[in-house]
Amino acid sequence: MAPAGPYGRCRSCLGLFIRIDEGLRRYPFDESARPTVEQALGFPPAAASGPPERCPNCRGALEVLPKDGEFITRCDRCGLLCRMQPGQRLVPIVVQPPEGGWNPELQAIFEERLGFPRRLRRHPPGIIEI
Repeated sequence: MAPAGPYGRCRSCLGLFIRIDEGLRRYPFDESARPTVEQALGFPPAAASGPPERCPNCRGALEVLPKDGEFITRCDRCGLLCRMQPGQRLVPIVVQPPEGGWNPELQAIFEERLGFPRRLRRHPPGIIEI
């Protein structure tokens, strides 16, 4: 455990903890805010080991593709497609036809060419399909 005042960070799982009553309790935070939280608590940035497991939009499971030295993710619930930036920050990828709007066929072809299994959605990415 790497200490930073009343806070600690596990070297293996990178979990953040706070010392309370001579014990440790997990510090609650949203994984997408990890760099900001670590900086605020006085820790150097954690080495990025890979993309998060959950979608920052709906908390669905992320499908992950390593692509050209980075990661591309797609949420299994809301279909949000993202590229992982340094510091485990997911940035949405917007697929838009030349005429504007959203085209489900174009979206499915784009995702398939990236390497994801083909999935034709009824709603634009970011909206949970029920």
